[in-house]
Order: sequence, then C-alpha cells, then structure tokens
Amino acid sequence: MKQLTYFLILLCTMASFAQDNKENERNTPEIISKISIGENFLLPDGKTSIQFTKVLSDSRCPEGVTCVWAGEVTFIVSVVAEGRSNEKTLKIGSETLITTLENLSIYALDVYPKPKADTKINPEDYILNVLIKKRPIENKQ
Repeated sequence: MKQLTYFLILLCTMASFAQDNKENERNTPEIISKISIGENFLLPDGKTSIQFTKVLSDSRCPEGVTCVWAGEVTFIVSVVAEGRSNEKTLKIGSETLITTLENLSIYALDVYPKPKADTKINPEDYILNVLIKKRPIENKQ
C-alpha cells in the first residue's frame, strides 16, 4: 500500500510539471535592424529589399515638452521584389506592417531620432527600426 501511495504522489508531481510545448513557444523576433534614409536593406529571402526613402512629416511631441497629443511620424518606404518597386506611405503606430513574405512579416517599429524642443532634425539623420518576425507556415493539404 505504501508503494502505491508513493507511486501516486510521484505520478501527480510529474503531471504537475508537464507542459505543452506549443503553448509555451515564444514568437521572438528574427531580426531587429536599423535602416538609414536612402539605405537598401536586403531581407533574409535574398530577393526582397526595403528602402527607407523619406520622412514626410514628424509631429511627435518633443522630449521635455508636455503635449495633449503624442503626434505621429509619416514616412515612405519602397519594397523592391522581383524587379518591381512598391512605394508605401506609413505612419508609426503599434507594429506598422511594411510587407509580408512567405514565412516572414516585416514591421516598422519606430523612427529615430525623437524630436527635442528647439532642435531641428536633419532629414538625413532619420533611422527606421524594422522588426522581422517569422510567420507560421500553413500546411496546404
């Protein structure tokens, strides 16, 4: 009887530590990269590139200033794939999607530098932070 009790306690202990791997998978970023104005960034597929073309407007609240509205930055990126260029005008929000490939999603995270009170940003100084995430590949049956 003692052996059965010990066995049940051991079984319950092991079951309480068991985990389902699918629930605990992390969707971690593949690449976080910085792209300067005019720079071409080649994506991992080796065929597609992104160019951070231009900042159209930057109405973000400067550091050290209290604002009613946080503002936004509007910019242009060009996605070049298979010899064709697709220009997109985007605004930074939470994970702004630039493009998707078969197994990747490319997002614009933020534009730097952030505005500062009484300081004008040189247009060539802007940098776009890009996040490249793996997407699950759907099984086609």
